Order: sequence, then C-alpha cells, then structure tokens
Amino acid sequence: PKNFSPKAVQSIISGAKNRQVPPSELAAEAGFDRLVAVAAEVYAELGPALKTANAMDFDDLLLHPLTLFRDHPTGWPCTGIGSLFSWWMNFRTPTGPNTI
Repeated sequence: PKNFSPKAVQSIISGAKNRQVPPSELAAEAGFDRLVAVAAEVYAELGPALKTANAMDFDDLLLHPLTLFRDHPTGWPCTGIGSLFSWWMNFRTPTGPNTI
C-alpha cells in the first residue's frame, strides 16, 4: 500500500470543505485517484471525531459562521432575536435595550 503525506490529504480535505463538498461526494469524485479516495475516507471520519471532541479545524472555524447564517438567515430561532446583527447591537454598548 502506498503512503500519502498527511499534508497532501489535509490539502484535499481543505479544498473540499472550502467548496462545501461532503465526504460522500468527494469519494464519488475520486474515480481512480487513490489519494483523493483516501482523503475522502479520512474526511468522512474527521467530522464525527471533531464533533465528539467538541473541536473544529481551521476550515471549520472559517466556514461554520457561513453555515449558521445560511441555515438561520433571520437570526437564532431559540432566542427570538430578529437577526444576529440586532443581537450584537443590543449587547455591544451599555445603553442597549437589554441593560438594567
């Protein structure tokens, strides 16, 4: 079996994350490219492992806020706040409506 450098595997996973390609789609794109196939396998296990460890890699740190805004364009549904910007505006200064 051929060994691939961790940097090469990480680069492929990072590219897939930046294109918002899930592991299953990356595996389907691999074709006969063994490096991409190995990266897809690692990528598929990486998500659950990071979630179990309550951790994020650098790509997740950059892309997770975009996912939040995409999934909740009007704000956080659990707080009843109209938008993330209005929430920030309410708490950024002591004169906001949420002061005592």
